[in-house]
Amino acid sequence: DPPVLIDGQDPTFELWELRVRDKLDANSDHFPTARQRLAFVKGRCSGEAASHLLHRSRPGAADPYDDAEDVIQHLKMIYDDVNKDQKAMSRFYKLQIKNSDNFQKFLSEFTYLAQEAE
Repeated sequence: DPPVLIDGQDPTFELWELRVRDKLDANSDHFPTARQRLAFVKGRCSGEAASHLLHRSRPGAADPYDDAEDVIQHLKMIYDDVNKDQKAMSRFYKLQIKNSDNFQKFLSEFTYLAQEAE
């Protein structure tokens, strides 16, 4: 199962979203209805993230969630880093290798930041 989203830090929202979507796609036969998908996604939230879902999850809510996608989009507004590309670009430009650095680790970071900054 995907990790539980608590505060968007560990796991990050992006990683959580990818894993949740993978699970829903790979096991679509386990979640054939919108209600089952919704229950699964809400069940992968705890703490602060779950608190953000309470208002629209209560019986009689004025604007209840219709499907898992509603929950994912709501949490995305809260936890997704809209400056992710700019931060990666900044880190990319500052990246330097020193004689004492491990080249493979540097190359890994270089490749990651280059892809994120696209």
